[in-house]
Amino acid sequence: MNNIKHFFRPSLGYKFLTVIFVIFVVAFAVIFWHESSIRTEFKASAGFTKSSFQVADYKLFDLGVVDINNDKIFDVFSVNHSALQSLLIGGESGKFSDVLSQLKLDQSRDFPGLEEETAGNNPRLDAPGLYIYWRDRFLIIQSYQIGNMGEVSGEIELSTPVSVEEKHNFDLDITANQLPSGATRTSLRFTVKEDAHLIIKPELIALPISFDLNNNIPLDSVYIGSKQVQPSSHEFVLLTRDRHGMAWADYDGDDKLDLFITRGGLMGQMSKLPETFSDELLVNIGPEFSDRTAGLGLVKNGCSGYQVAWVDFNNDNKLDLYISCQRGNPNQLYQQDSEGNFVNVASKLGLDISENQFGEPFLWLDVDNDEDVDLLLAQNQRLLLYVNQLGSFRPQSITDKLPGVKKLAVNDYDLDGDLDIYAASPWKSTLILNNQGKLTVINPKKIGLPIQSKTANWVDFDNDGLPDLHSVPGGLYRQRQDHTFETTHLLEHESPSSIIEARCTWFDENNDGTRDLLMAVWYDHPWWIKTWQNLFQSDTPQWFKRPKKWKVTFSKNTTSANHWLQLKLVGLAGNHEAIGAKVILDTPNGKMLQEVGNAEGSHFSQGHYRLYFGLGREAQVNSLKVIWHNGKSQVIKNPSVDSLLVIEEQS
Repeated sequence: MNNIKHFFRPSLGYKFLTVIFVIFVVAFAVIFWHESSIRTEFKASAGFTKSSFQVADYKLFDLGVVDINNDKIFDVFSVNHSALQSLLIGGESGKFSDVLSQLKLDQSRDFPGLEEETAGNNPRLDAPGLYIYWRDRFLIIQSYQIGNMGEVSGEIELSTPVSVEEKHNFDLDITANQLPSGATRTSLRFTVKEDAHLIIKPELIALPISFDLNNNIPLDSVYIGSKQVQPSSHEFVLLTRDRHGMAWADYDGDDKLDLFITRGGLMGQMSKLPETFSDELLVNIGPEFSDRTAGLGLVKNGCSGYQVAWVDFNNDNKLDLYISCQRGNPNQLYQQDSEGNFVNVASKLGLDISENQFGEPFLWLDVDNDEDVDLLLAQNQRLLLYVNQLGSFRPQSITDKLPGVKKLAVNDYDLDGDLDIYAASPWKSTLILNNQGKLTVINPKKIGLPIQSKTANWVDFDNDGLPDLHSVPGGLYRQRQDHTFETTHLLEHESPSSIIEARCTWFDENNDGTRDLLMAVWYDHPWWIKTWQNLFQSDTPQWFKRPKKWKVTFSKNTTSANHWLQLKLVGLAGNHEAIGAKVILDTPNGKMLQEVGNAEGSHFSQGHYRLYFGLGREAQVNSLKVIWHNGKSQVIKNPSVDSLLVIEEQS
């Protein structure tokens, strides 16, 4: 009997295997639960129809909407550092088509499709030749069936240190020389005969990379980027630009939207490098865009550009540019002259702020209703207002100890004739009430708004005439008649701790009067993956983790049958988008104020200029008054409701 009991007594090895098995089962249960929670993270809500939305989301930096072709149907753009981005033209059927390359807005005009893509998404090798492409931060050179071409050799040069991650059948000689500026100039000479590949990782990627191939390989056997474009010479340069903010406006007064794009500052090393770098001013010459940056006075000066916005700060009917810089570089304010050139006047006006934390936002708005725009800016965990007084600016501290502001959302939510601001922060959001230019900071929780937000936008989602607030992760907060808010649980997220970043933009996708939600959310790795990384000090196996990418969804709004009015203002040449103009709507229920740009959902970009008014059950508007950016006004009596009304400024 004792022997039998001993036989059935679990051995130490058996116990160990049992523990491992239990851990294995529990781990996969956690994985399944976590993945299920991510799939249902953003709950379907009554009144909203959710679907996936196809937009370039690898390394997504910003997301927004703009009406590029002036057809009153919104288009969608994404900004993705040095990765592939999207420019999707909207159609009446609700379908979107990508026209980035067609309009020549790729980062490389010579090699569209050069930009980074997700690791593992390699091109098909269906013809003999040399394939050159980016995957993640790695530059890959791969030969395929080139044996009959003889010895293929070449040289690669770039101004940054390079590490070799993998090399197969490549004869490689690397020389690295330090320049007097402190930069490193690296040369890679290679020879390849058979099927081979080379994977290198430059320390900096958004800079020119020069190639010089020998003549043994025909040019039509060299394939560059995801679109496999052939070069026109054996000597060529590859360049991606690390794009950040995109500001759309008609710069040259021809009634076509042009585009200004900020780029990063190469980790603060731009001033050391021998090349000259610039942001991009791309002019719409129809049917494509042309780079007109050179010679206009737009000097980079090492600025790691983030947010950018067109603004007419001095009311001269010429659009100026304000750019926020990081890494200790001062912000830039480029004033446009009568010839279309620019001069940086930020230092002269006291707006060359250089204490910005990573990605802190700014906002131009008329705080005191004196018909010129003021600058509200998050700076070093503070919120500052630079009051515009006849073209000079007086700084005024609004609040201290406001860490990590992600978005400044503006609207006259309490309908008192002044624009109010919700400053969204994952740590401590705040609400700034405006009373005739006097700003008061209150805890948003006191009126039912969230105290933590990754992003936020004011949106009257049900068109009842009371602006509501949409926040990630909290969802929609509906405004009551007493100007407090209630949680609706619409569009809320179930696992807020898993969200790293979010981008949201509300726009009327099909002109039916209700605004719809385009949202991108970047989820963190679950705790079990981060625990693995911390314990073993190594990267997690690829099969053991979710792809590090954003999840983009579109939610169609069918919540309301209330009346509404939307406005598109068309200013005179010089400011066709009427940036800085305001509208006061006089309805039987009171007056509503909005300023062009209030609907902007982008974090670092600009392009959403439409105004949206919910009217509730009222089927009439007594009048609307447009106060143009130059102070002139225009009144329209009894405008039609339930329509998109275009109002042109009278010369």
